[in-house]
Amino acid sequence: MEQTKRRRALNYIVGALLFFFVVVGMISTVRFFTGKAQHLSIRERQLEQYRVLLRPVVMNDPSAFDDVTLANENELLSIAIWNILLQEPDPDKYEYAEGEMLLPKAEVEESLHTLFGADVAVSHGAVDGGGVSFGYSEKKGCYMIPITGVTPIYTPQIEDIELKNERILLTVGYLSGADFTQNEKGEIVTPEPAKRMLVTLRRGKDDRFFISALQDIYS
Repeated sequence: MEQTKRRRALNYIVGALLFFFVVVGMISTVRFFTGKAQHLSIRERQLEQYRVLLRPVVMNDPSAFDDVTLANENELLSIAIWNILLQEPDPDKYEYAEGEMLLPKAEVEESLHTLFGADVAVSHGAVDGGGVSFGYSEKKGCYMIPITGVTPIYTPQIEDIELKNERILLTVGYLSGADFTQNEKGEIVTPEPAKRMLVTLRRGKDDRFFISALQDIYS
């Protein structure tokens, strides 16, 4: 019974998010992760991987930065937390207190460094982002994840990929959920991006790419 409650709690946290991503054109994400990737072209697979990578970034809509080591730390921590939640972790491996899931800071640090590189400094504390506030317990060394649903303002659309000097440059459209419409056939019509950002992925010491810059694109 307790196990079922925990699963329902965590599912509720990310349920609204996952539904939103699917409805606005993320069906290919499901296909990619359910063993049907062979039906997608290499480019489509790349686009899907980058969309998944950038989901927690775009939904948090962080401030632009030219150097990730100078980025807003609160925003990076929020993205790192949402990156974990969007992967639908096993709720049974976590502790709970007063109806909230306790997410260890070590796991958040690992998520942050995977996304933004090992050179980003971490100073733990309460975090606001993605429409949710995450408390922090210094004593427990954990973030407190409330049981609440959230619908992101933006979802990513990868418009262009450019390889340049050991870097990957992604032109990313921010699609607003409020701008999606249906045509006369009942089909979802993807809107023009509310804005566009340039995301730079740089190769790290371990040969994995991380997000090193997020810059405005002015049209």
